[in-house]
Amino acid sequence: MTLKDQYKMFRTSTTVQTHQFIYSEREFKIPSRSFFHANKCKCVRLPTTQSCVDIYVSTVQHYMRALTSFLMANRAFKRSLYHCTCPHHDWEKLLGGTVNAMVDASCCQRSKKEHLCVGVGLTKKDPSFLNWKCVNDACNECGVERKLGMRKCSI
Repeated sequence: MTLKDQYKMFRTSTTVQTHQFIYSEREFKIPSRSFFHANKCKCVRLPTTQSCVDIYVSTVQHYMRALTSFLMANRAFKRSLYHCTCPHHDWEKLLGGTVNAMVDASCCQRSKKEHLCVGVGLTKKDPSFLNWKCVNDACNECGVERKLGMRKCSI
């Protein structure tokens, strides 16, 4: 099965269809083929339509790109953010980083699952996961607004 076939199966999966139904076209973008390939679950050799390409991580990636595009298009607003002295601008530094850095900064600490170890020897990795409540928007301690305070600035 080729990567093209795997990606086609993913795009028609019930997981993607569910997210398309729940979220509007502006809120949910289907991950690109390269993002799919780079982020498909390492424990699955030949992914099926239920492979664990992380739709939440893809959503954060699009969110970061949209914020960066907004700042690039609105230079006056960007300048006013950089000259602001309030302590609520740590999120700006994260826009140029990785999706994982943004997720780690805005979510509760991940928990390691050693019993789900992948690989052996030097390639051994203990996967870590976000708390179920955090992923399902039921956590009162994490989130972009709670952890990073994006809207607390008066600008």
